[in-house]
Amino acid sequence: MSNSDLKFIILDDHPLVCETLAANVREQIPESSIAYLGPDPLLALNAVEGSGGWIALVDADLGQSINTSDVIISFVDRGVRVALVSAQDKPQRVQEAVLAGARAFVPKREISHSLKETVEALREGRYHRTPEFLSMLVPTPHSPVTLTESESRALIMIAAGMPNASVARRMDISSADVDGLIEGTLHKYIEAAALAASQRLET
Repeated sequence: MSNSDLKFIILDDHPLVCETLAANVREQIPESSIAYLGPDPLLALNAVEGSGGWIALVDADLGQSINTSDVIISFVDRGVRVALVSAQDKPQRVQEAVLAGARAFVPKREISHSLKETVEALREGRYHRTPEFLSMLVPTPHSPVTLTESESRALIMIAAGMPNASVARRMDISSADVDGLIEGTLHKYIEAAALAASQRLET
């Protein structure tokens, strides 16, 4: 899939933020197009036509009357790949978004530096494993998953920006084992997301 096939939805209730996100898309991925830019989830969903190449940048807080997770689920059901963007680092909100199907978290302060890599990960159907994203997956009392002690230690150190090799030395394991622990963590979130999706279908 080339960049010219990419179609963006930018959903944010702050006009200035919308324009800033759009400017970054146009600058970093100039061949792509923006199908919707604004605060209305229904209009954004209605803008999705055809298959493939759809990426949504969704604000974590769309207003009190809008459930961001429900919006993400609706996008994912239409084949849209979703990155959550936020000015605030709230693990529970990011974890809820991951359960709904989001595969990346980008702090708004980082969007100019990491948008292109985020889009590449989404285009390939994988999670964008940045320290910022992984730090949001560290379990809290309300987390949907339970990690082993080794998974938690590896996740916390990687999230703090420590290279795999350093984490491996600290834990007395190989770098491949560190990757395995991170993949195990992501797999648990994938399983939790699948369970949540099946429960939605039953209701």
